[in-house]
Amino acid sequence: MILIHYNICNFFLQTYVRMICHSCNLLSAFVNLGKNGVKRLAAENEQDRLLKRINELAKKNKSEGLTAEEKAERKKLRDEYLKNFREAFRSNVEHMRIYDKQGKEVTPKKLQDVQRKKGLR
Repeated sequence: MILIHYNICNFFLQTYVRMICHSCNLLSAFVNLGKNGVKRLAAENEQDRLLKRINELAKKNKSEGLTAEEKAERKKLRDEYLKNFREAFRSNVEHMRIYDKQGKEVTPKKLQDVQRKKGLR
């Protein structure tokens, strides 16, 4: 339940900042997200680009079919999209700290060990 709450808050924060950036064309809004803000923007734009092309190929596949080159491109794009998604998900989990209702940290020991190993604690 705490994890879901974190993900929902994180989603709304990213969506809000993304709206600010798109409406004002400002990258500086990502400064408030920390040192990885610009990296996140670049990664999100890359994921958007990949997903757009994957969807174009899917639509073409339904309507007229794909050539062998397009099928190879689709596979490459899907693999890259999944790789990026997994990396982002892992990074989000590794930076997470979990607290109970009393404010006591209850982050699992295994996650704390990973965070210490990577210098995040």
